[in-house]
Amino acid sequence: RILFERDLLPGEIGCYLSHLKCLKAFLKTDAEWALILEDDVKISKDLSVLLHNICWIPKNVSLIQLSSLLKSGETFFMEKKTITVNENYKLIHIIRPKPVGTQGYLINRKAAMDFISLSSKLKAPVDEILFSTDFSFARKHKNYTLYPCLISPCDDEISTIGENEGVRGYQEKRMISKFLKFNLKMKNSFNKKFSVRGEMSFMD
Repeated sequence: RILFERDLLPGEIGCYLSHLKCLKAFLKTDAEWALILEDDVKISKDLSVLLHNICWIPKNVSLIQLSSLLKSGETFFMEKKTITVNENYKLIHIIRPKPVGTQGYLINRKAAMDFISLSSKLKAPVDEILFSTDFSFARKHKNYTLYPCLISPCDDEISTIGENEGVRGYQEKRMISKFLKFNLKMKNSFNKKFSVRGEMSFMD
């Protein structure tokens, strides 16, 4: 209740349970990684190429976001250090705005087991638990974003799960807008390693 100040809405509970079911099914296989996709997304043709051989994933990485709720060209702040995947892609760690959204992500077995063990009680929407450092899972399993993103919402739409007047759903336009208005002031307060600004981009 301290970290998330309201009860989850039915749509948020359903979404959480769907991801939980997928991860439990994943752990019944012998695969080391799982690709989790929601059903209302556009997928870049490059995804299958990158997944054909996942040797580009560093051993210390357990969670990779393939999507973003930010629109193309919107500003974010990320850690200065990035990990090169190839000449077209890199792994970045987004600091602000919160990199929420579960349209598509890669997760390994260890992270999936930890997520399931923390899900006896649904404390917040699934994307908050996975990707927000307000929660212990995301502090333990540092989230990287594959940049440019390979997955985007269909027709540039954002899920309205949990959307209601005065309630944080998955559409954070007002929150993002407020952040961008004060980004110059906030940038000065960041540690140097958090001071890199980027613009969201998606691969066709």
